[in-house]
This record gives sequence, structure tokens and C-alpha cells, in this order.
Amino acid sequence: MKKVIMGCLLSFLASSYSQAQEKEKFQFGVSYSLTGSENFFKTPISGNVQFQLKKWDKIDLSLGGKAFLFVSKEKSIFDNRWGYNPYLSASHHFANTKLNGNFALGYYFDKSIFKQQLFGVISFPDELIKTNGLTVTLGIKYFVHPNFFIDSNLSALMANTKYQSGFSESNTTLYFNIGTEVSF
Repeated sequence: MKKVIMGCLLSFLASSYSQAQEKEKFQFGVSYSLTGSENFFKTPISGNVQFQLKKWDKIDLSLGGKAFLFVSKEKSIFDNRWGYNPYLSASHHFANTKLNGNFALGYYFDKSIFKQQLFGVISFPDELIKTNGLTVTLGIKYFVHPNFFIDSNLSALMANTKYQSGFSESNTTLYFNIGTEVSF
């Protein structure tokens, strides 16, 4: 079975290697953040999809979206949280290298629920928490193959968090992400 899977993988890579990099319009990927851990959530994992809108020589403009999964450290207080980040990206393909630099601007939003807590005789009800803000991302991609690459980026999330009780706070969080992506 292992040989069959390896054979299929090698066939796919051999056939896709002949495709010109300029023809690929879609990119799909997953990444893990090495930084950005919060008090109640672990560092996020994310999935990414991107579509190339326009290409000029070595520069291309793309529209994409990223979904973040923040796994709760304290299941009795918070459920897992999903965050979403639609963005616009510009990339530059460096001549005669396997590198691609990129810059993206986006909008981030999520919501979570702080679960009901009982402190002695006082009970606090569930509270809805919403976060939204601007994302700025700088990254570099290393093409292992014309259709497969390693992506590393630094994303800054400048966010405002609003609680159902009326309290709000603003903060900036940096996420250093590393992952893999495929394009076709």
C-alpha cells in the first residue's frame, strides 16, 4: 500500500511539474502559528484558500481567505473559537530563485462565548465576546516544487474585542506562522 501511495504521489508530482507556474490560479494551505498563545486558547492552526485575480510580469494580485481554529485550554470556560480573515494579497516572484515575497491586508473577525461561571453563591451568565480588526501580513514562500511550497509569514492583528457586558479592549497580537501550500 505504501508503494502504491508513493507511486501515485510521484505521478502527480511529475505531471504537475510540467505545468507553468503562471497558469496556477488557486492556492490551498494549512499553517500553524508558533506565537500568539492567549490565556485561554492555544496557538492557532489555520487553513487558507487564495485565488489569483491579476498577474503582471513577476507581480500578482490575489484575493483570499483564512480560517483560524483556536483550541480552548479551559473547556469549562470557553469552547474552541473560529476566526475568519478575508484578505487582498500582492506577491513578487524573485527572478531565478524559488522565493516569492508577499504582503497582505485583511479584516479579521470572530466570536466566542464565555461560559456561565458560579463563584460561591454568585452566578455569571454566558457572555458573547466579539473580536474584529485589521490584519497586516508579510511573508515569504519557498517553492519546493512549482505546485508545492513552504510558507512562512508574520501577521499582525490590530483588534478590538467587545464583550456583551459593554466592556471593550484593543490590542495587537503578532502571529508567526509556518505551513505548506499547494497551487493549481
